[in-house]
Amino acid sequence: MRQFAHLDAPLQLSTHAARVFISYARGVEPDAALALEIAAALGQQHIVFVDSSLPHAGWAARIDAELRQADVAIVLLSAQSIQSELVAAELATAARLAGTPAGRPTILPVRLADPAPLPYHVRTYLDGRVCVRWDTPNDTPGLIDELLQAIAGGAITTPNTTAPADTPAHLPPPAPTALVIATEKLRPVHRARFDCARLRRLQRA
Repeated sequence: MRQFAHLDAPLQLSTHAARVFISYARGVEPDAALALEIAAALGQQHIVFVDSSLPHAGWAARIDAELRQADVAIVLLSAQSIQSELVAAELATAARLAGTPAGRPTILPVRLADPAPLPYHVRTYLDGRVCVRWDTPNDTPGLIDELLQAIAGGAITTPNTTAPADTPAHLPPPAPTALVIATEKLRPVHRARFDCARLRRLQRA
């Protein structure tokens, strides 16, 4: 696991530094490289957590703890990551936490070079949030600027930004998947909970 702050002088961070969690598909490109690049850039001003390891002992509890502390959760949504059970679990947890009175973390979704519609369960957890678009490495500087602005409390302004399609009100929330289980009665979009026990079983598989 890697945790970035200001890489050269971590004690010089502003008192307004946010805690940022980055969710992405591990071992997949361009997801992994972009996640580390975003972490390094945002880490100049904020405390950024990005997990670059596969599941291991204590992994599930650490991910859950970091999400609970996060002010912002950046979720990289590519053709691969939207099929990832780990990303789905992290997104579900972030959505559940965002629906509590604390209202955090703020979820910032980023679409990576994938024009296909998002799966229903992803759209549900995003709850209509606007996505920043990334297609090539040339888009990285603009993406980082957008993320910094959003973390500071501004709105996403990318002209080509796309929003997930509206989820019809009559449809039920997504069924639990391998790493997501239904829990207490919260708003439908926030009914999933991070399943540490299943993650531990995945580690031993």
